[in-house]
Amino acid sequence: MNKEWSEQNKRMQSLIKKADTFNEGKDVLFELRNDLMNKITDYSEE
Repeated sequence: MNKEWSEQNKRMQSLIKKADTFNEGKDVLFELRNDLMNKITDYSEE
């Protein structure tokens, strides 16, 4: 997940820098947050 997360993080950062892609960047950020929360939930259930 680290490589995938890192790539998504870079994508999000480049998207939020521009006004015309800012909302798309927010969507990527929320996807990253959901992935992270799912991983935390999985670890806490184990």
